[in-house]
Amino acid sequence: MTKPDISRVNEQLLTAAELGDAEALSKALSSGADINARDLDEWTPLMFAADNGDEKCLRTLLAAGADQNARDPDGWTPLMLAADIGDEECLRTLIAAGADENASDIDGWTPLMFAAISGHTQCVHLLLAAGADPDYCEPHFGGGAAHMANQKKHFEIAALIESYANALSEASAIDESVNNPANATTDQIPSGGRSDRWRPAI
Repeated sequence: MTKPDISRVNEQLLTAAELGDAEALSKALSSGADINARDLDEWTPLMFAADNGDEKCLRTLLAAGADQNARDPDGWTPLMLAADIGDEECLRTLIAAGADENASDIDGWTPLMFAAISGHTQCVHLLLAAGADPDYCEPHFGGGAAHMANQKKHFEIAALIESYANALSEASAIDESVNNPANATTDQIPSGGRSDRWRPAI
């Protein structure tokens, strides 16, 4: 039996992912294509699926073992691509698969920043609920996700991120008071002896 030309099969997989052809994608995978093959721009099939908002191909690739945290030369991950276009379902799927919600690209931008600056409110909710850091600031200009949202007049998103950051700060202070009661005031110590960290509804 003639072995398939792997380079050709990999190309077929990348093309199928880019075009959103689920049938061709499955065929390429069954022919032995490298699930993490890269094109000339160093994009993987999963990156194409995320950038297209193609949840069907995304799920197929993840189930086959695609690297959910693969990066291109600019440091972009599939989660960043999904956050940038505002695809909630792809975002949920990638988060569930273990994508790093606090990964940063070569400019220091995170998925939360991409979602915030693009005005994708529900994606911001999802990322914060998954553990995205609301206080992180990119290293070049020192701006955080809330600042970026304000700059683009996405005031609701900025307020959401700021309220989440404040809630985490308050929870941290309560935790500190529980661990070090000698340093706490009476109203800082919750009656149950522990704090419940707030998370926005998904």
